[in-house]
Amino acid sequence: MRIRLGLKTWSTNVTLIAEADKLFAQGKLDYVELFCVPNSFKDTASKWSNAHIPFVIHAPHSMAGLNFSIRGMESKNTVLAEESFRMADALHADAVIFHPGIGGTIEETLRQASRFRDPRLVMENKPYEAIDGQKCIGARPSEIAELLRCLDAGFCLDFGHAIEAANAIREEPMAFIGKLLQLKPIMYHLTDGDYGGKVDRHDRYGKGNFPLGTLLSFVPDGLRVTDEAERTNYVNLDEFVQDQRLVEQMLGA
Repeated sequence: MRIRLGLKTWSTNVTLIAEADKLFAQGKLDYVELFCVPNSFKDTASKWSNAHIPFVIHAPHSMAGLNFSIRGMESKNTVLAEESFRMADALHADAVIFHPGIGGTIEETLRQASRFRDPRLVMENKPYEAIDGQKCIGARPSEIAELLRCLDAGFCLDFGHAIEAANAIREEPMAFIGKLLQLKPIMYHLTDGDYGGKVDRHDRYGKGNFPLGTLLSFVPDGLRVTDEAERTNYVNLDEFVQDQRLVEQMLGA
């Protein structure tokens, strides 16, 4: 496989550690993107650190309590961001992904996120509207470009978010993705979904109508792609293995 495919899971899903370790040893898993559940560091970091797997950390998003775009949330944002970087330290992760925020301003996002100027800081593009209808920061390529420039951050291109944002602002999705690709992402998120939709979905591969093969063709050799497809099974990684096989087929492996 010419890309590196990663599992997205939560820091509290410690029962998956042994199986993830096994899949990594078998060459079926290249890394784990670990969502840092708030207040989970104490109970989970040492357990994940026993795995022989490369890690990426995903900081909590607004639904989990971290929203850089709202001034009144700064104290909580600071606590959660610091915990995410501690998790990255413990697991030797080279990237910590943040959502820019919803319902606030890009100026506030820049002010708060600048406190965490770090070589591992990565910003992810967002849909135009959140599930609750609030406007997202970082939906347009111009906003992401400003965030990357001002924070000296890396960029995670979420293909689903890009398609949804393009539809919301009435741009052609592939042309819109082309603008984001010019910002030189260092990694990617992939799900299936509604190609004509505006609302964020995380469908299993094959359950939506995204042009997944085309999207994968945009990823340069060797870069990371996190599998963010919906999970119904948190007991084992059977669904991830199925996804991994589908991705291999789409890549012609």
